[in-house]
Amino acid sequence: MEYGAIKRRFSDMAKIRSNRGSDAASTPEWVTGYASVLLKTGLRLPEVEERLVARGLTPELASKVVEELLEARIRQQVLAQKRLDRWKSLNRILSAVVAVVYIVIAYWSGGDSFAGEVTLELVLPLACIWFGVEAGRHFANTDNDPTPSVLIRLGGWLLLIIVGIFVVLRGPLPI
Repeated sequence: MEYGAIKRRFSDMAKIRSNRGSDAASTPEWVTGYASVLLKTGLRLPEVEERLVARGLTPELASKVVEELLEARIRQQVLAQKRLDRWKSLNRILSAVVAVVYIVIAYWSGGDSFAGEVTLELVLPLACIWFGVEAGRHFANTDNDPTPSVLIRLGGWLLLIIVGIFVVLRGPLPI
């Protein structure tokens, strides 16, 4: 370790010890980085706080640092969930509008029996679009990997487009 790094380390330790009772915003970067790594490794909160105290922090400051890291992590999860909910709502609204348009076209071009056929053909694509996340969790047995739900939703949109093409091209089947 070079002299400059040692000097910075001791000045950081002096700041930490002099900050008794001050907020965690004035803590050195290595403290939050170290605490973040410890939390990611799966250590329990008291163990993380103990290790921070062993590195020279006061128990109050160690508790504040851990608390702020947890708040930031929860804030990120909430924002990600809001973004997911927004996309889910948008997909549901757009697919419902497209399905209603298909059913109206089918009714207009072939009557109520053809509209009924098209409605039945729309059940699977709409289910894939509306419940792709839930189906992805079920089939992939994981909550962390969004890939299956994206593929299921994309497949639903492709099926919805194919059904629309058939509604326009095929028309009602002659009985």
